[in-house]
Amino acid sequence: PSRGPPRACPLARARGAPPPCPARRPPPGWIAATVRCFTSRVGLVIGYAPLVSGCEALQALLALQGLVVSALAAGSAGIGLPLPCSGRNLAYRRSAFQEVGGFEAIGHILGGDDALLMRRVASRTRWKVRFNPDLEAGIPSSPHPEGLFARQVRYQSKAVHYGIPILLLALSV
Repeated sequence: PSRGPPRACPLARARGAPPPCPARRPPPGWIAATVRCFTSRVGLVIGYAPLVSGCEALQALLALQGLVVSALAAGSAGIGLPLPCSGRNLAYRRSAFQEVGGFEAIGHILGGDDALLMRRVASRTRWKVRFNPDLEAGIPSSPHPEGLFARQVRYQSKAVHYGIPILLLALSV
């Protein structure tokens, strides 16, 4: 029996975070496809998280943005310098999570904990980050044009925590 969408914790609401999107269910083959990406050297797997647009021009633009971000995620992970990811399609080893101290050092940053955790695993451990290329393992979501400006500021603000070399790489793309 379904209990409805998850509720935000009181702390998240107190810190000004928007209420969570309804839960996105991974497709049936997601677990198997994601597990296949883990090797003895891979500590974190990121995947395709497309925005599925409706007919409106703004939604189509946001869907294109999601496609570009996914392409950047795949390419940057492939060269060993992963940049973006979506927590909607993210899996990691407990040992990799614990090795970087989990969310302890980044918990004060509003938004972006998924990408910042990924960057910490990539830059502070021996673990590799891999992009899951299996399109059947993508987890789509609808773009949400409400609060667009505030959402984009929140998404982009985490980039200052990446470090100068990564920012220079990102700006060159």
